[in-house]
Amino acid sequence: MEKFDVVLTGNVISEDIDEAVRRMAEFGRISEEKARDLIASGRITTIKKAVDENVAARYRDKLTAIGVEVVLRQSLAESAPAAPSPASPSLAKRDTPPVTPLNARPREEQGRQQPDLPSNFVAPPRRRKSRKKDGAEAAANPYQAPQSEIYQESDENIVRTGGWGTEAQKLPASHGWLWIKGAIGLFWEYYWSWMFFTFVWGLILGLISLIPSGNIIPTILMPFFMAGIMLTVDGQLNGEAVKVKGLFSGFKQQNGLWKIGLIYFAGSLILLLPFIAFFGVGILGSIGDEAALQRYFESNFLGLILALLIAALFGIPLVAGYIFAPALVVFAEEGAFASYKAVIKGIIKNWLPFLVNGFILLGIFMIVMIVGGVVVFFFSTQRSGVFAFSLFAVIIMFLCSAFGSIMNIMTYMCCRDMFYEG
Repeated sequence: MEKFDVVLTGNVISEDIDEAVRRMAEFGRISEEKARDLIASGRITTIKKAVDENVAARYRDKLTAIGVEVVLRQSLAESAPAAPSPASPSLAKRDTPPVTPLNARPREEQGRQQPDLPSNFVAPPRRRKSRKKDGAEAAANPYQAPQSEIYQESDENIVRTGGWGTEAQKLPASHGWLWIKGAIGLFWEYYWSWMFFTFVWGLILGLISLIPSGNIIPTILMPFFMAGIMLTVDGQLNGEAVKVKGLFSGFKQQNGLWKIGLIYFAGSLILLLPFIAFFGVGILGSIGDEAALQRYFESNFLGLILALLIAALFGIPLVAGYIFAPALVVFAEEGAFASYKAVIKGIIKNWLPFLVNGFILLGIFMIVMIVGGVVVFFFSTQRSGVFAFSLFAVIIMFLCSAFGSIMNIMTYMCCRDMFYEG
């Protein structure tokens, strides 16, 4: 299969250069100064090397829509000789450090041990501290073949963005465990920050739920917070610290995240139809009245079972799209409905790793709860009831914050594993 390089010509085709620079900075997650240097300096720059034709075409289309002039060229790696002859020093292959998985970075460079991630989780290129060494190497080897500027390996010329798409990859069942393992590793890098992050998020959701809006406002706002979580995890993978302000970064996006909430709210109303079909319209007036609902269900237990099965059949994809779709809206720049559809298809395609993931999470949760209960029981036999209750509350708060943080990180892991092609 042919491989292509994505090349910026250094020219802007948009009439509004400032707007093109701003959009390029958002797309590449770089500063506007660097974005301007990339697209309006007149310098030819390669931003992606040796990618498949469909991935290269997607970059071309997105960059063209931004207002950047971009061309695709067949990768030199395709035509490079497999083994240069030792007798021809001018063809000597230059040593280029490979892009390594995140868990292969030196521990002393990161400060903490890195998690084991699936094979397609690739760290962005690292910035080299000095270029004097390269010049010394070139002087020491006068036979080294010169490199064209367009194919120069330069961290300044590489846009930190992944090949997000909407066609999910089929993953092996073992990835259900790798998502958890990778999420725990990332959580452990900034465990205090993540627990505080999740605590603040839960507190905000609790306050929003008090607003008398028929649950519409929390439903509409949730995708914005999920997008903020996705952007925070993505930033951590790119070497950024975890900060609470990242929770609100989703509100800076202009890609229609509110539509995801609207789709979910409409779908939730549709899920009431099976109950109306079996119990009549009158059941809607009994919502919130447990005694009235119990009388309805006792009168038609079989209808209750069928209604629950139908609601689960359509409700699980509805909830899954609600959780995962914000990532595609933000990173793949797709519409809300297209992202929802892509997520549902991706989860159906990867039902086995998700099943494995669910069983492992259930086991971990049960073990954590049992251990927490044993600790509380031990202290309750040694101290007063008030102390035991306070200790139980603190332990539950920490466990929920830690477990919620890992779940948030794992949401990103799952989505990136399925839809990241770079």
